[in-house]
Amino acid sequence: MKDHALHVLLIPLSFSMAFCDPANPLLNIDGYWSEGFGPPPDGQGLNTFVDAIETMDDSSLCVGGGFIEAGGITVNCIAIWNGSSWEALGGGMNANVRAIAVSGSTIYAGGYFTQAGGVPANHIARWDGSSWSPLGEGLNGPVFALALCGSDLYAGGSFTTAGGSPASRIAKWDGDSWSALGTGLNGQVYAIEADGSDIYAGGFFDRAGLLYVYHIARWSEGSWHSLGAGTSDWVRTIALSGNTVYAGGDFSMAGGVPVNRIARWDGSGWSPLGSGMNHYVYSIEVNGSDVYAGGEFTTAGGMAALRIARWNTSTCSWTALGSGMNQQVCAIRAIGRDIFAGGWFIFAGGIPSHYFARWVDEEVGTGEAEAEQVPNALRILSVSPNPSTAAVQIALQSQGASELTLDVYDVSGHAVYSRVQGSIPAGLHALHWNGCDSTGGPLAQGVYFARVSDGRITASARVVLVR
Repeated sequence: MKDHALHVLLIPLSFSMAFCDPANPLLNIDGYWSEGFGPPPDGQGLNTFVDAIETMDDSSLCVGGGFIEAGGITVNCIAIWNGSSWEALGGGMNANVRAIAVSGSTIYAGGYFTQAGGVPANHIARWDGSSWSPLGEGLNGPVFALALCGSDLYAGGSFTTAGGSPASRIAKWDGDSWSALGTGLNGQVYAIEADGSDIYAGGFFDRAGLLYVYHIARWSEGSWHSLGAGTSDWVRTIALSGNTVYAGGDFSMAGGVPVNRIARWDGSGWSPLGSGMNHYVYSIEVNGSDVYAGGEFTTAGGMAALRIARWNTSTCSWTALGSGMNQQVCAIRAIGRDIFAGGWFIFAGGIPSHYFARWVDEEVGTGEAEAEQVPNALRILSVSPNPSTAAVQIALQSQGASELTLDVYDVSGHAVYSRVQGSIPAGLHALHWNGCDSTGGPLAQGVYFARVSDGRITASARVVLVR
């Protein structure tokens, strides 16, 4: 049978693309999702979800979650990514790590665990570079958030005692003992950030003592303060930038203003970030003039953005990061201009990325990213029609430096189609894929990820087949 699964059309240089089309996130990219975090033994992926990421002074990352293995080695819920491989922190924990804070070479971890490195540690522990130790008697319930302010460590969660004394959902460790923050909060704390002497807390609460605070509050000079009228539902994440407080979660209103799950507090009032998101926001990271958000959403500012997006404070607009993730993003951190994300996903930009991924910013980049910049770099410009009942055309720009390969994966990460096209000239081209597997059989209805590679650079796109 003659194979019509893939052929290349040379497109004249006058060919144009609607680069500002907000309906297609692939037209709003200035970077790409890096390969390397697929499943072991070939990849450095993890065996299950990531809940927390924190940067170290040496630009490595401390990562926590429910995973037991990272890059094929046993780490038990917490590990260091050093830029090329994973490192275990002793024997790790006996249950999930939900929060991490870093001070120099000291790492604080909080979560559901009751042991750290084989030592009893009730929901919170400290790594000194060689071993784990508890923080006093610890807490009587899970820790969901940690933040450092000078030598003081603040912990939030669902606990009601800290060091054996009453502390309602939030407490401070001063290096020797635990203390409460007033009467605390009347519901779970999911996020904490520190700014000088001000401590911001977000979660599923509405009161601090007798003061109504509605899901977000500030502790300062020994008492709790509200941020206007707060938010209409729970806050999962907080990020600070100067005098600005960013909050994300499941709320539709902040201070009586429609905001849709993400909002900004300027010290006197709340305001939206465009039209916000259509579903939960779990993580916010501020990096220069950009604000990155991750969660369960599939649109940001009304445009397609699968679980991760970037808000530019200069242009006041949202853009997608390639074709995003296939499942939720729980944590985001930046190193230079590159973005690292963790969550429940196994694809990032259509590339197998098991629960951890890296977005390389082509405009600036750091380290490896700078080395990978090339003129006319390979990138997918559009997929059409999408969704499709049969064939799709994948418009791309190629550097024409080596053989071009098209691979298609299903949502479980299984390769269903692969073909080497051969070397093609630099410029604009189109690939045609007829929705079949490598044997020529039609694939079932569903979501697929098309990946084009020239051996050095990979570009990916999400394809939906409708039968």
